[in-house]
Amino acid sequence: MNRPAIVITILALFLCASSANAQNLEESLRSDYQKKAFFLRYFYQGTELQYDRNGDLIGPGKSGAWTLGRVQVDSMKLSPGALRIEGHRAAEHYDSKKQRFETVRLKEKVRIELQRSDDPQQLTAALQRVFLHNSAELVSALPPYWLPYMNGTARHAAEVAAQLPAVDPTSPNTVKLV
Repeated sequence: MNRPAIVITILALFLCASSANAQNLEESLRSDYQKKAFFLRYFYQGTELQYDRNGDLIGPGKSGAWTLGRVQVDSMKLSPGALRIEGHRAAEHYDSKKQRFETVRLKEKVRIELQRSDDPQQLTAALQRVFLHNSAELVSALPPYWLPYMNGTARHAAEVAAQLPAVDPTSPNTVKLV
């Protein structure tokens, strides 16, 4: 076999292996994320979110209520330069009779694009920064007045309201909602 044929054969084998690795990575990501709901770290709002390869939001981001910070992942597509995630916003609703939160899927679509390198470990680490992956991470990200609801000790909304700062209705900084 001549030298150019050997180089072409090696290159073809490398490309096949690379393609197979990318396919395995995409299948693994789908298994871990698709058809599951995750909270976005910092509860970012918006329908189009872009992250760099480290999992940091690109551009200005607006954090919102944690109860609206969840995304139900519908699909994932891995391309050479990015991981594209499509899903729907999900809301957390507290059922006072059951004394627990329930997730409700909303109609609002969310598209997340995460820049990626060829290193699968870096992509996995970036996803760890984009999403909260367990209840301990969620609880540590919440304001303290939500903790009784998260640990099941809240009995009534008045308990949470009692922990909030008092509002003076006569203050010029108070707006009356009609």
